[in-house]
Amino acid sequence: MSKASRIKHHTIGQVRYFTYYLEFPDGERWQDQSPFVGNLGDVIKTTQFYKKPEVLRGLMMKGSAHWKDHNGVTHRVIIEDEARPRIWGAQASKRRF
Repeated sequence: MSKASRIKHHTIGQVRYFTYYLEFPDGERWQDQSPFVGNLGDVIKTTQFYKKPEVLRGLMMKGSAHWKDHNGVTHRVIIEDEARPRIWGAQASKRRF
């Protein structure tokens, strides 16, 4: 199964995750996940990504999107099948990827 078809395909009851990474200009990295179940097209309408056409297109076509904000922070969102630990805020400075 190709990556594009795997992203759009879902199995009833299968949990997938929006994995969200932030990389700051100083090199510090944070990560978090939001689980979802069901059809990506239906679920994504309830997220903040639905309001950003370039991010929405990347997630629907490739299963990932990235952009840099005006502060130089790189944002990356990937649709994944596996859970990852949350490394956010003060936790991130203690732990490196």
